[in-house]
Amino acid sequence: MPEVLQHWPYIASLPPADTLRTPLHFTEIEMTLLEGTNLHGATQDRRKQWEVEYETVKSVIKDEGMTW
Repeated sequence: MPEVLQHWPYIASLPPADTLRTPLHFTEIEMTLLEGTNLHGATQDRRKQWEVEYETVKSVIKDEGMTW
């Protein structure tokens, strides 16, 4: 198996995007339906956490000179 496809079995095991039903996968219109609830704020907080983690990982990969 080519190195680029090394993680394909894992990726293939993930559910299709149309079946993901957590608020983190909601559209902006769907999110507006949650406004005024604690779920809306919690989802925004979690999304911000993921963005921080994503940027951290990107910077580490870049600093280490890793490429895909």
